[in-house]
Amino acid sequence: MTMLNSPDSPDTPVSSIITGRFGDLPTLQFDRPELPLLRFLERPVVHYPGIELITETELSSASDPYAAEHAFAGEQLLPAVIAMEAMTQVAMTLESAAQIPELRRLRFDHPLVIPRDRAVTMRVAAVRRKPGVVTVTVRCSSTSFQTDHFSAECVFDSTSESSQSGPPNVTMRSVELIPERDLYGEILFHRGRFRRIRQYHLLHANHAVAELHAPAAAPWFARHLPSEFLLGDPASRDAAIHCLQACIPHRTVLPVGVDRIVADKSWTSGNSVIHAVERLREGNDFLYDLWIQDSEGHTRERWEGLHLRAVAPIERTQPWPLPLLAPYLERKLGELLPEAGLRIRVVWGNEEERESEIQRMLRHLVCHEAILGHRPDGKPEIQGCNKSRQNVSLSHSAGLTLMTLSDHALGCDIEQIVGHDWQSLLGSDGLNHARMLKPPLDSAATQVWTLRESLRKAGAGVDLQIQSTPEKHWALHAAGEYAAATCCLQVEEMNLAFGFVVKKG
Repeated sequence: MTMLNSPDSPDTPVSSIITGRFGDLPTLQFDRPELPLLRFLERPVVHYPGIELITETELSSASDPYAAEHAFAGEQLLPAVIAMEAMTQVAMTLESAAQIPELRRLRFDHPLVIPRDRAVTMRVAAVRRKPGVVTVTVRCSSTSFQTDHFSAECVFDSTSESSQSGPPNVTMRSVELIPERDLYGEILFHRGRFRRIRQYHLLHANHAVAELHAPAAAPWFARHLPSEFLLGDPASRDAAIHCLQACIPHRTVLPVGVDRIVADKSWTSGNSVIHAVERLREGNDFLYDLWIQDSEGHTRERWEGLHLRAVAPIERTQPWPLPLLAPYLERKLGELLPEAGLRIRVVWGNEEERESEIQRMLRHLVCHEAILGHRPDGKPEIQGCNKSRQNVSLSHSAGLTLMTLSDHALGCDIEQIVGHDWQSLLGSDGLNHARMLKPPLDSAATQVWTLRESLRKAGAGVDLQIQSTPEKHWALHAAGEYAAATCCLQVEEMNLAFGFVVKKG
């Protein structure tokens, strides 16, 4: 724990020396001001008013019924938003503040597990580092109070300006995704009160707008415990975090920190809208900015630098809903062909609707003047943006249009998987190529067909060879200056094959 003064200083409080040995803290009794009735001030063990406050709270399945609804991989995890509330309660009490602080340098370094069969003691320690700045740390008895599970800096009366403006202006419409059916249970592990996503108005791999419904009445703590929340309903903020999971639908992502939160409890009691934009991705780590608006469209809360980490693959057993298809394909291709920088969109509807949506997407992705045109040979190209180097490839099948963008020469193709005379269509070499992929033959042969179509669109005059089959449903291909990936997926009631080719460098 961060000290207020050096242990060698004669002015160092006894409790600061004790908290240097955070795991050996005894219960101290002395005169102190009466503390407010809040859940996480249950048992104050050290309190030097205006300097330091350490509290302990017993957490268990009986006293904290929300834990059963926030279980991942069989373990009941303390939600990060509950830890935020606990740290805020202790910091505001130490500072004798009435206003919610700005939360900075939040770190969620180690999960805090609430066992199903016994209680665990959570210890929250706050130190006033300077006027208006309180550092808070959360530890627990399961790790002998030796590990920082959560930490934060609470800044009161902050006058610094946000580096963020409002959320980006986008055209929003209802996305045909049913969260209860398509997300919760397989992609999202949350249950009960945490299932708050009502619908999406925008959903891409790096940008989402989701609407949350108002919280339902449910006891958070045992009946004899204080129920007030200083930050408002915790499930609202938890849903604000986990609505991003649909942007990365094949990997479970968990929050590991936030650089800055300018918090407001008012929005948490009603319907709200979350705007989330990805700022950076490095391997398994993602960085997002969030804007949270109330039901009237006013921005009430900002999260700058929400750090997420992919911790486990999601084994999908159900067909992919159409709205999740483009985020999934873009994320997977980012992993398999990282140098390509592919951006993927999938649109559906009648031909007129698809053409209109493609034009709208190009204006959003490339520039406001972008339109889809065609060269004399029929190849699609982006027109209207003199400075754009973006290349585009399109494919149509089964009422769907697949659009792929890249700075490199590329081609894409989508085909329904059906039986054909593959010997006639592919020839002996193509059929042998298909037999090297994972069966059944119709799926593998359709992948080879999409590969050839993508090669033609990319202007490649070579046949690619199989490089590897890194995952179920996916294959990588390479030859010379070209790289490619193909896959077979069940999308709603259709079996589809996809091919993507990109020129390296």
